[in-house]
Amino acid sequence: MNERFTKEGLLFKGDSLCPCVAAFVLDGGTNPSFRIERAWYADQVGTNLTLDYPLPQPLRIGERDCRSVREWDRQQAVGDALDMPSFTASRLANTIGVSIGITCRTRDGGLALLRRQRAKNVAVYAGMWASPFAFALSIPKDLPDGRHRLRDLIGFDLGVEFADEVGLELSDFSPPRPVAFCRDVVRGGKPQFFFEMSTDVAFESIAERLGSKSAEYKSRVELVDALPDTAAINVAPELACFVALKALEGVGHSGAA
Repeated sequence: MNERFTKEGLLFKGDSLCPCVAAFVLDGGTNPSFRIERAWYADQVGTNLTLDYPLPQPLRIGERDCRSVREWDRQQAVGDALDMPSFTASRLANTIGVSIGITCRTRDGGLALLRRQRAKNVAVYAGMWASPFAFALSIPKDLPDGRHRLRDLIGFDLGVEFADEVGLELSDFSPPRPVAFCRDVVRGGKPQFFFEMSTDVAFESIAERLGSKSAEYKSRVELVDALPDTAAINVAPELACFVALKALEGVGHSGAA
C-alpha cells in the first residue's frame, strides 16, 4: 500500500514517527489514560487508511477467508462478534488523529464554527466538508519515555500545521482545549482526539488571509451554518462530531445545532 500511495503522490508528507494507542483505561473511573507506543505513518497507510482495499490474496482465520484488512483484524480480535476490537486486541496501527475545531466571531459579533472542503486526492473523506484543521499526530524522535499530556504532545505538530493550513499565527488563538476522544469507525477504530481553539480574529479576516487550497484542502474556509441541507451527506464525521459536541454545549448558530 505504501508503494501504491507513493506512485499516486499521496505520501507527500513522507514517513514520520507517529504515536499509536496501544491501550486505554479510565484512571479512577473518570480520568482517561492512554498507553502510547511508537509507530510510523507508513504503518497507518498499510492498515487504518486502506482497510477495505482488496488483499492480494485472502487471509484465512479459522474457517473464514478474510479479503480485506478490516475483515482480518475483526476476525482475529473478536471473531463473528459485532464488537469493535479493543486497542489491545487490534493489530492495526491505530496512530493518533487530531481534529481541531475552530470557533471565532463574525464582524457582526455572531459566533462562528468553521469548515473547509478536503481535496479529492486524500485517502479518507476525499472531497468532503471537514474541520479546517486536522492531522495525523507525529512526535519528536527524542521524546523520552514516561507520562506526557496529550496537549503537550500535539504542540510539536501544531505550529507547522497551523502555518500550512490555517494561515495564522498560534498567538492569534487560545490554547487547545480538549473536547472529546472518539474512535473512527470508518478507519477501523482509529483513535481521534478532538480539541477546540478560539480566536478574536473575525471570520472575514481569516477567510481573507487563508489561501484557496493546500495539499489537503481545496476550498477557502467557510461558516458551518452555510452548509445546505442537501449536502449533509458530504460532511466528514470529524466535522459532524465537532458540531454535535458544540450543540450539546448549547453554543453555536441554530444551523449548526
